[in-house]
Amino acid sequence: MDKKAAIKQIKKLLKEGALQEALDLTLKLREENPYLRDIHPWVEKCKRELRKKERKEEKIYIKKGLKKIKHLFKNGKNEEVIKACKELLDVDPLNKRAHKLKRKASLNYIRESLKNPIREKWEQAGEWEKLYIFYSKLSTIFPEHKKIRKLKKEAQEMIIKDDTKQKVVFSKESLTKLEKLFKQEEYERVIQGTQELIAFTHQGSKEAKKLLEKSIQANHKDTEQKLEQLIKEKSSQIKLEYQEKKEGIIKV
Repeated sequence: MDKKAAIKQIKKLLKEGALQEALDLTLKLREENPYLRDIHPWVEKCKRELRKKERKEEKIYIKKGLKKIKHLFKNGKNEEVIKACKELLDVDPLNKRAHKLKRKASLNYIRESLKNPIREKWEQAGEWEKLYIFYSKLSTIFPEHKKIRKLKKEAQEMIIKDDTKQKVVFSKESLTKLEKLFKQEEYERVIQGTQELIAFTHQGSKEAKKLLEKSIQANHKDTEQKLEQLIKEKSSQIKLEYQEKKEGIIKV
């Protein structure tokens, strides 16, 4: 690349405002001529002009953004205000006006959401999982909101409480069925069922543990009895077979 022609083109690009193209050209020129000192100032000039342009565009974006946010806030578009503030704060994280408007809009949005009739409907119906998701969403908007944190915690506690009740009912029904199987001497099925029930209640069912121990003992005893009976039957059968033989060396 001809150095003079390249610098002429760089000047032209800078004048036209094509700063990124000018920077790319100067970097290419420096790569081809790394030992020429007079190229480096042009690289710095391009970078400096590019930074100026970016800062200028950033200021315009922030100014327009704040104007749009204020308009949305006046019209009660709180959810849109929150989203717009987040976008602006990605560009300018320390912008005090954006932080202030975001806080106000967040409080307004939470206040409106808590008045939503669906919330009361879920509370009356005991739809605690739906309420927990509802409060979790509001919590992401304003994590420090004490009332939302409290409501979220209460909903979580009610979910656990309902789950415990359901487990108690299920455990009682399961134990009744397993005790019936025990009376029918279905010991292996009872053992498997009680083990599953103990796992389901996280080692909390004392009745299931007692029934499991009783079933293991009964199954062991039943197995021994069946084995003894089988041995007796086999022994009698062997004796009978030898006695029926007319000729044989071994006699029982």
